[in-house]
Amino acid sequence: MSMSFYPVGLVLALCLVGSPAPGAQAAGDNESFLAAVLLKAAAMKDRLALDIQESDRALETGERAFEEAEKRMTNAQETRNDQAIFAAREPLLKARAERKRLRERKDYLELSMKMAEAAYGTAKDLLVSGKPGETAPSMCGLLSLRSGKVMLLKKAGTKAALQAGHPVFLESGDEMMTDGKSAAEILAFDGRAVFQMDERSRLRLEEGGQQEQVMRLLQGRLHCELDNADVFTGLLQGQAGKVEADPALKEAVARSMEKFAGWKEKTLTVRTPSVCCSVKGSDFTVELIGSGATAISVLAGAIEVGEPDCSNKVRVEQGFKVTMTTARLSEPRKLTDVDRWWEK
Repeated sequence: MSMSFYPVGLVLALCLVGSPAPGAQAAGDNESFLAAVLLKAAAMKDRLALDIQESDRALETGERAFEEAEKRMTNAQETRNDQAIFAAREPLLKARAERKRLRERKDYLELSMKMAEAAYGTAKDLLVSGKPGETAPSMCGLLSLRSGKVMLLKKAGTKAALQAGHPVFLESGDEMMTDGKSAAEILAFDGRAVFQMDERSRLRLEEGGQQEQVMRLLQGRLHCELDNADVFTGLLQGQAGKVEADPALKEAVARSMEKFAGWKEKTLTVRTPSVCCSVKGSDFTVELIGSGATAISVLAGAIEVGEPDCSNKVRVEQGFKVTMTTARLSEPRKLTDVDRWWEK
């Protein structure tokens, strides 16, 4: 299963598109934003709980396999059987590497669970307060640190270093920057899109039209998984029933559900200095590779890739990769090995 749902040095950010609206309009938009955060985070927690159970079982199997391989090597060494030592070496190396991978995955999932719980709690507290419009003029995201160092450059020009376990609300115009050995995850586009930023990356949330959200990658690389609109609507509807016991949450979610239906026609746009990607449901990566070039890999679904002004778009299907330079777009090439860096 895809883990792009979650973080590796993380940032969670949910964005409502469109121009900031004052007063009651902003409060209503913020409430819908928070409801989407709440329901998406609840779905993430459910999914992660299952993934952690599966990870525990896989790790238990991996530990046994390593112990058996280690025992075979020990027996071979004790008997000084060179042929047996040679035969035991490769299985032991593989078992050790697999155990390391499984342990790292478990740590990754457990940290992701903590972050999902923090996002859920932050959204819930503000929804219950009944004052969603007082935290920010128009919320554009909820940003959370996963690991390393992540700086937030606010639209107003102030800077702040994020702290683990303390989500921060965003607005259009904010920029996020990851340091070395750091990573961030952003939940954007009304909760439908999950972005992971690799180390030494820089991303800006930009204003879009009423039916568009724009994310601009200024440095580094980015992974994104965007839920299909119908899938996302079903997820929200499925999670909405779980807040029935809390009257304040129930009312806020009920008011927001009416707005969710209007999000289906929106388009997510990811820009770099050399490319414009239009997405409505896909799993893909975008990477700045030097000399103004951008590499795009589509892992699931399809995206439209065009020039910086979004002209001359070409559809790139699942399993293919293209490179856009300042001069031209390459022919699609078949993906072979995919470096799933966002899961490490």
